[in-house]
Order: sequence, then structure tokens, then C-alpha cells
Amino acid sequence: MGQNDGTSYQQAPASDPILRDFQRVDTAEEETTPMVSELAANADVKDRHWHRYGSTESPDIFAYHFVSISHDGGLKDVQNLLYSTQYFYALGKLLGVVLNCYVIAQVDINAVLGYTDPEILEASRGFLATERIAEITLDKQIDGMWWIQVFELSYMAFNMLCVLLCLISGLLAPWMSQVNGRHYHLNRWSFIAHMFWIYFQELVSFSALKLLYYVTPLVFSTQVYNMIVMTQERVKLKGWESVQGLMYAFTFLVSRIVFLIIGFDSFLVKLRITAHNALEKEPSYFSILVVLMFLFQILGAVKINVFLQERFYIFLFGGQDGQLDHDEVMLVEIWQAIVTRKIFKTFGIFGGTVVMLGFDDYDFQMLALDDKETEIRQQEMKNEVKDA
Repeated sequence: MGQNDGTSYQQAPASDPILRDFQRVDTAEEETTPMVSELAANADVKDRHWHRYGSTESPDIFAYHFVSISHDGGLKDVQNLLYSTQYFYALGKLLGVVLNCYVIAQVDINAVLGYTDPEILEASRGFLATERIAEITLDKQIDGMWWIQVFELSYMAFNMLCVLLCLISGLLAPWMSQVNGRHYHLNRWSFIAHMFWIYFQELVSFSALKLLYYVTPLVFSTQVYNMIVMTQERVKLKGWESVQGLMYAFTFLVSRIVFLIIGFDSFLVKLRITAHNALEKEPSYFSILVVLMFLFQILGAVKINVFLQERFYIFLFGGQDGQLDHDEVMLVEIWQAIVTRKIFKTFGIFGGTVVMLGFDDYDFQMLALDDKETEIRQQEMKNEVKDA
């Protein structure tokens, strides 16, 4: 893709100088010649592109910048990851974790211990699905709001504990290797990658609302498809693998129902508490902070970065079927460990931490793909100088 594959195209008509100038031949020198210079001089770039690509049944449109998947796993581009705005992204995530954890801990701990302001407690009362389900199935009354806040507090503590355990496991990698038999470098950098890219990322805008991510139509439909494919593969193996496949399907479906119920109730509780703080005539700084954190939690409920990352992994490692098999999932984790090791070896502890915190889908694309856009732009400038 984007490399010289020996393909030749017929000579373009003399009436179209751009097509004629960009005829692909077997020589590597001519292959890198861009069409940019004449396009820049033509106001209707879209129309020129159409004449070039739309008039053939096999348009080589993906090779416009000679894009190809990086042949070294993106390691040669790691050195470009520590740019100036990366510090801003890293600082923003750190502040997000601190403020979000502070607000949730303050509100939920007070609620669990029974110290909630009576006015807020009264304002937050109302219909909750968990209370109705408990009433129907268990024939008893429960405090749904209390359980929702206990769950959210536990979820925060779980992610913080995972961050700490991953850090410790990474530092004690040689000992972990004796336990699980894996190479200590694999243990170390896998744990460090998970610490930054899974558990710490979850703390940035975490709340029980994030459970709604798993029942978002687009995410749910994709994961259902993957679940069906994996279950079918395991059932064909028979024996214990077949049982595991059925258990996985059952667990998946039950968990999504639970996520929907808890996420929905969490939204109702937070909405009522936020409304109470927002309607105060003279709100305190903490009330304003509660409203702002609710806004960020709503924006972060659909984990766009996680979804984009999953789609990138499927695109690169899943092949045409768009499905990550078990061996391909393991390959993704190996790639994460290799890149994490390269980042810290290149930038050290401080710089590596900044890159790992600020890493996003743009950085992922820079590592995964190679192109010749820089050479094309330079050729454009040379052509402009010649024309002048």
C-alpha cells in the first residue's frame, strides 16, 4: 500500500496535464512526483481529483500520499511524541483525575456515612430502577441512592488500586516472571502500559455514568458481534472451551443489563443532586464544582478515546473480517508493551510519563502509518519556484 508494486497505468490523455504528469511507472524516482503543484494553482481541487480518480474503475486513491502501515511497529516515530502541547494534555489529565476524584469522594463518602445535607438528600429522592426491581424481586425496600454511591466509590477505589498494583508489578517484574513464567520485560512494560492507558485513563472523568458506554448502540452492536463470533469459535472446540464460550456469552448479556440499570440510576441521582446545586441563588464554590464535574462526567460517559483506540486496533490487527481473535488481542498487548518500553527509553521517566499521559488517537496514527506527504509538499514548493 503506497509502495512501488510495479503497477503501470496507461498514458493519460494529453488534454489532462495532471494525469499525464502523475502517470505511475516502474521507476521509484517518478513514482514520488506529486500532483500538488498544479492542484494548488487550481481553485477547484475537488474537480481535479475527480478527473484523476473518478474516471477509472480502479482508482489508486489511497496512495495519494503513498500511505503505508509502518514496518517497524511505529518505533522510529516515537521520538516525535514529546511535542509542546503534550505537556498541556498530560497536565489536563492529571487535573481531571484530581478534581474528579475529589468531588466524587466528597459527595459519595458523605452520602455513605449519612452526612449528606438533608436538602440535597430530599431533592435527590425519586424513582430509581434498582429500588423498583428490588421491590418486585425481593419484596423489600432498599435505598437505591445509597447503593449507587457505594458502587461509584468502590469503582473509584478499584481503579486507584489497579494503578498502584500495576506500578508495583512493573517495578517487581523479575519476581512476577517467576510467578507467571513470562519474560520480565514483557511483565514490566505490559503492566506499565495498562496502568497509563487503561486504569489511569479511566480515572480522568470516571463515574458510574461510564457504565452507559457499554450500552451505547454503536458500542453495544460492535461488542455483540464480537461476542457472537468468539462464542461460535469456542463452541466448535467442544469440551471445556465450549462451556467457557457459553459462559462468556451469558456473562456478557447479564453484565450489559446490569450496566444499563446502574448507569441509568446513577444518571438520575447525579442529575437531581446537580440540579439542586445549580438552582442555588448563591452557590458555593463546591456547588459550582459539582455542576462542572457532572458536565465533564456526561461528556466522558461515552469513552470516545477508548472507542477510537479499539477501532484502530481492529483496523491494524483484525484483518478484513474486522474481528480480533485471541492471538490478535495478545498481539495488541505485545505492541503496547513494546511502544511503552521505547517511550521510556527515549524520554526517560519524566518525559515518558508525559507522553504516556497525553497519548491519544493522533499519536497512535502517527506511529501506525508512514507516508511521503513531507516530500510531496517539498516538491510542490520546488515546482512553484520553477514556475516563478
